[in-house]
Amino acid sequence: MLNENQKSSIFEMRSRGISYAKIAEELKISKPTVIKYVQSYRNFITNLIEIQKDELAKSLENNIKSRITSMDLLYTKLFLEISQRDLSKENFNSLFKAILNIQEQFKGIEVPSFTNQEDFPFD
Repeated sequence: MLNENQKSSIFEMRSRGISYAKIAEELKISKPTVIKYVQSYRNFITNLIEIQKDELAKSLENNIKSRITSMDLLYTKLFLEISQRDLSKENFNSLFKAILNIQEQFKGIEVPSFTNQEDFPFD
């Protein structure tokens, strides 16, 4: 069993590029023990990164969904306002431009679904 000093020494030495064999020799432990411990650490870090990516992807997806919902509400309000007005007395160009502006904002908005690491845009 590795003690805390050995564990920290393994990572410090590996970060300096020292070989598994040299670490094992210097710490008087077996090379497979060094390799196994470093590998378990890599797996732990990889898992943490995946969890953080999942959380970030969910946050991004929720943010985009919220923005789309807000734009949809604005779009609905605009059409409700138009339907309640006598358009013969209103500036049609202003209303039309507002509708086109909102429609333009909707174009190309997609809610991403990150199913694997390759899809994740923040590497």
